[in-house]
Amino acid sequence: MRDRGSAPATLPLITQRAFAWLKFLSVPDNFALHRRALQVAKPITREFEQTSQASGNPLTTWFEFYNIPTVYRARHGAGQIRITASEGLICAPELVLRAVVQATTTRQHQQTDLLRTFAASEDCSEILAALESFTVALETNPRGAYHNLDQVFARVNAAYFDGKVAKPRLAWNKTPTYRRLGHYQPATNTITLSLTLDSAAVPSWVIDLVMYHEMLHQVMGAHVVNGQRYSHTPAFRTAEKRFREYAQAKRILDGLIPNLSLGLESR
Repeated sequence: MRDRGSAPATLPLITQRAFAWLKFLSVPDNFALHRRALQVAKPITREFEQTSQASGNPLTTWFEFYNIPTVYRARHGAGQIRITASEGLICAPELVLRAVVQATTTRQHQQTDLLRTFAASEDCSEILAALESFTVALETNPRGAYHNLDQVFARVNAAYFDGKVAKPRLAWNKTPTYRRLGHYQPATNTITLSLTLDSAAVPSWVIDLVMYHEMLHQVMGAHVVNGQRYSHTPAFRTAEKRFREYAQAKRILDGLIPNLSLGLESR
């Protein structure tokens, strides 16, 4: 696509979503999570079908995951219902997927709080950020107006990793963001930081924390346990808090960015 002179960020939004979804699933670990989530959802939908049949109103139920802008959507037709859940829910436990089916098939929304809480979780946010990273416009020049990502990486690498972390691709997100400040994309070995951080109001040690967080993702990776993906494990949190100015930097980020989702514990 880029070879033809067209960047994903210039495509119509619906096409961007499809492109990002296919790129995301081309990563074997992501495809494995997607497949596992479908396996978890299958008996839930089968159970609903049996209940609907027993009630004399049988419904064939289809369940899928896709890159949609909402947590879920449902399309009702003659004798059937198609449920589409956000791809961000592929790391969700059975309880959350059951809540999606209940909300769409019974049209009762007692589980709304549960779904909202999980949609705002760090693991869900990581998946959504990974999807977005395939189409977002990046500024590949690491030198910003106030901060140079090459210098930030070198500083953090020397201070916390003995200079042993191989340098990934470093980029600014061209569009300032007010929810997520950084992301590590293993598929392209890229650390992206939000342009929001390239400000005179952001001290160097604050942006260092964001870089440190993403470098931990680069070094530690994600862990899959019983088919579920975990990025922010207890070991990750312990390592994260070794950052010398962690508490002070986090307070500044909390004040600077409402509804922060760095992967830091701030929701």
